[in-house]
Amino acid sequence: LSGDGGDEQFCGYASYFAVEKRLRPLLHIPFKNVIAGMFKMLGTRAVYPFFSAPEILGPQFKNLRDKYAKLGEEIGSRSPLHQYENIEKTFFRHDLEELGINDFSNKFDFFDEAAVAGLDDVSQMMLLDQKSYLPDDILTKVDRASMNVALECREPFLDHNILEFSSQLPIKFKLKNGISKPIFRKLLSKYLPMDLIERPKMGFSIPEHDWLRTEFSDICREYLCSDELKKGGILNSIQVRRIVEDFMNGKGIGGTKVWYLLVFEMWRRKYFR
Repeated sequence: LSGDGGDEQFCGYASYFAVEKRLRPLLHIPFKNVIAGMFKMLGTRAVYPFFSAPEILGPQFKNLRDKYAKLGEEIGSRSPLHQYENIEKTFFRHDLEELGINDFSNKFDFFDEAAVAGLDDVSQMMLLDQKSYLPDDILTKVDRASMNVALECREPFLDHNILEFSSQLPIKFKLKNGISKPIFRKLLSKYLPMDLIERPKMGFSIPEHDWLRTEFSDICREYLCSDELKKGGILNSIQVRRIVEDFMNGKGIGGTKVWYLLVFEMWRRKYFR
């Protein structure tokens, strides 16, 4: 049995709370469109010197340059739902254009915003994840991993009866005073010790930032800094190399961005070489 689908129905992700409490106020600052425009006009390379050293201050500074770009996008967002989409993005429009990609889509091309206008902001975010992140990432991962070892996985939270029930619950049963899944916590407290219920969330993240700097650094350069990538004709090889070098030299680029490029190029070479 797997618990997939619980987070997307009962506010299991910290990013829902982050948008509501930290990012939402950015929508109301004076001259927000002017400020967002200044971020874009300056660009990350214009403030490049400020991002060359701070990584030594702690892990939260590893991708400071990316965070700067993301802040500009968050200020310019037109709604909390768009802020949520931005907080989860690794590549923004300008990133893709610099990589030579000019034809792309986003989640909102497949999501009817008008149809969910009556929902509260957090419910809109969860529904967006139910329509995109859950089937295209989470369930895909679980299906591939379980089928690889001939294991049958079942998803009780995705039973249509539970989905229909959760969709009608007021938000206070899903997020209360910054605490996620209050209805589950209250139910489980009857059967389990509180130290099991109140543990910090443990996901399935990997330390890609550290891996790409150490044991995977040679593989990273082999795939992303070679003439083979240029021959592929999909990505701008000069920009890819710049991203890799800035990342390796600790200049504000997050490991996730490089990881995605590496996985894409490995996939391309295997199936389209």
